[in-house]
Amino acid sequence: MTNNPLFIGTIFVPLLCAAFGLLLGRHLRLQHLLIFAGGVVAWVCSLLLLAANLESGVQIYRVGGWPPPYGIILVADKLSALFAAMATTVVAAGLLYALGCKDKCVSYPAFMPLFMTMGVGLNGALYTGDIFTLFVFIELMVVSSVSLVAVSDNR
Repeated sequence: MTNNPLFIGTIFVPLLCAAFGLLLGRHLRLQHLLIFAGGVVAWVCSLLLLAANLESGVQIYRVGGWPPPYGIILVADKLSALFAAMATTVVAAGLLYALGCKDKCVSYPAFMPLFMTMGVGLNGALYTGDIFTLFVFIELMVVSSVSLVAVSDNR
């Protein structure tokens, strides 16, 4: 078990890209490029985390360096690393599809950041090591999913 910083690329980098993407709401091309880059970083890091897991066993990351009862711990065993690799593959493919999509809902400034935060919530729920953090990531996933449904054009 090692303190693997690849978790930063699968959760925190896409979350920061989504936050900065919200600030770039008026510049949709730049926003889409930033969000897609964050999705690709998450995809590559999840594949590298899966490879590290298969090579040397369970990977952990202590956020802030705090021990598990007091801090957030992210854990990737073989099953969660495989599921996260599949999930980030689907999220990256969805982002690629959304870039070429001409629907009205994709042109909303909040669509791509919400889609990215939904993927972050999914990755976080798969990698979490405690029940409270699982609840937080599920809440992030649900709030962003409901918001995505709200901005769709099918009413």
